[in-house]
Amino acid sequence: MTGRLLSRPPSGVLLAVGLILATGCAIAAQDLDAGTLPLQGQLEINGGSFTDFRPSVDTFDLASDAGLRVTEFPAIDIDWVTDGERLVPTIRTPVGTGHPLWMFIAEPGRLGPEADDGSRPVAFPFALRHANHGCVHYGIIEGALPGRHAEPAALDLHWRINAETCAYLKFDANGTLKASWTAGPVDAADDVLARDQALRQRAMPTRPLGALTERFPAFDAGAFAPPADADVTAYGLVVDGVHYLGDCLAHDGEKLACEHLPLPSYSTAKSLFAGLVYLRMLKLWPELATTAVTDLVPECRLADRRWRDVRLEHLMNMSTGLFTDPAHQADEASATMVTFFDAISNAERIEVACTAWPRAEAPGVTPVYHTSDHYLLGVALQRFLRQQRGDGADIHRDILLGEILAGVDAGPLTGFTERTKDTDAQPLTGYGLAFHVDDVARIGAALPDLARNGTLFPEDTYNELFFRNIEPSFVWPHGGGERYRHGWWAYDFGPALGCSTPSWVPFMAGYGGITWAFLPNQMVYYHFTDNGFTPWKQAVLQAHKARKLCD
Repeated sequence: MTGRLLSRPPSGVLLAVGLILATGCAIAAQDLDAGTLPLQGQLEINGGSFTDFRPSVDTFDLASDAGLRVTEFPAIDIDWVTDGERLVPTIRTPVGTGHPLWMFIAEPGRLGPEADDGSRPVAFPFALRHANHGCVHYGIIEGALPGRHAEPAALDLHWRINAETCAYLKFDANGTLKASWTAGPVDAADDVLARDQALRQRAMPTRPLGALTERFPAFDAGAFAPPADADVTAYGLVVDGVHYLGDCLAHDGEKLACEHLPLPSYSTAKSLFAGLVYLRMLKLWPELATTAVTDLVPECRLADRRWRDVRLEHLMNMSTGLFTDPAHQADEASATMVTFFDAISNAERIEVACTAWPRAEAPGVTPVYHTSDHYLLGVALQRFLRQQRGDGADIHRDILLGEILAGVDAGPLTGFTERTKDTDAQPLTGYGLAFHVDDVARIGAALPDLARNGTLFPEDTYNELFFRNIEPSFVWPHGGGERYRHGWWAYDFGPALGCSTPSWVPFMAGYGGITWAFLPNQMVYYHFTDNGFTPWKQAVLQAHKARKLCD
């Protein structure tokens, strides 16, 4: 990310600071005046209208919805601390702004050398995330902060957005914002810096994707990459503890700093969150295997008894027997689900999820894609956990982060999940997580061993999640041969690779074109795209050339 503004050319200093964000280079030590460090304070950004807004995709005509105020930049206050030339926000997760659409994510930035007046040029990446949904738009903010001892001062900030992970809204935009900077001590500044340093130290080593040819001459990085029209945000391959990254590009082909792009989970949360939390709680409380949905979600006790005999496991496998149209994504794309996704309270979502679909057959027969099923599963698990551990217990904080991923010690974005906007603050469960690419790499590398952990999960969890045992699992109807079980998918690449036996590759999948796969050769593959790109045969073929997936 160069910091080159679309509305005006930046100063040479700001351009240099922006380049640092993409290259990872540090400002030369001789350019820093140690007497001005550390710099701490609060940046108060006033909201304002976009100066320039050029949408290329707006599937649902969101920009014309006056209530969403798409072209209005949100107001936000950010506390910052510095570590040398590194500028670190104290909050690294999506923050609500009071705006009807935009949440704000601040990423670490850089300070330039001090000017004669004591001011410091600054540039930092940011993202705007769609509240209650997950789309993310990426940009950079630039300006100049007054000196460490300056009184609160007004300043102009210049920003632009030039990339996103969002299938239904794509745009370039830029503008100028009024802001003020107040220098002063920041609470727990030392802890913020210590966490930032620890995060960087434990990050998985990275190399460019093309470097794989040094180890595996048959590997073709060009053939491995998704096609140019896939609208790729990030893609890569984890091999033996090294994270090989493809280029992350803006709309104009400019290289972005992959590590500063907050990625949406979308439905990979059905696997990582709903699936793993259900299995962890099943290990702790085996009675969940036979618990009826209506025992924990009495709102589903309807007069027609459509939820009779439906258990939590059926929610997990989206095989409740309740559906209108079994065709792939037909129910999910209906007006009923628009109402569900737009609902902001737990009560509203439960009502839609309980009443959306008629009883069509017995549970456990046909899987039909319903995000509402995973929502009800999350509600049931949250209520059960609170029965066991008290009203403050939380399936995301206590089970997913506190027990399942505790040893991974993933980055700050994993501490976030979308929740209902009420006092229940119910995790959405079927979507709503966030990652950095390092989280994708490190969680992906850790999951096989976690699944084998018999003290964490029920016996045979590894064989079930990673499809070493194929039966029992659902053949996904109207699909391309995919299997489905416990929120996880699998596809047999054996025929495509010329294998003598099946070669099932388990994967997680998300809306818009997200794939996160676990190859039998101990590699982890992922791509985050947003134009509906789902094929990844070309990547598996190249991984097979590097290290065989089968005989």
